[in-house]
Amino acid sequence: MRDLKFDGIEFNSEWMEGVQLQFHQYMESMMVAVDREEAWVGSSGRNFCGCEWCISREILAFLVPRLTRGVSSGMIATVQDQT
Repeated sequence: MRDLKFDGIEFNSEWMEGVQLQFHQYMESMMVAVDREEAWVGSSGRNFCGCEWCISREILAFLVPRLTRGVSSGMIATVQDQT
């Protein structure tokens, strides 16, 4: 069941909360590694240094596959405005 709407898109809120938690944990792990000056290879397969470019690349590399699978599995759908 999709029960959360945002700008013409419906999400299954339980599924979305899971993705959000995974994303938060993923980003936090990367930033902790940067703070500790540890090497980190992100979902993109590239080294992560914490710069804006790396952050945006890793956000996309993490979220795009999950959101694509969400659409395929029916967890995300576009809806027509009924007004």
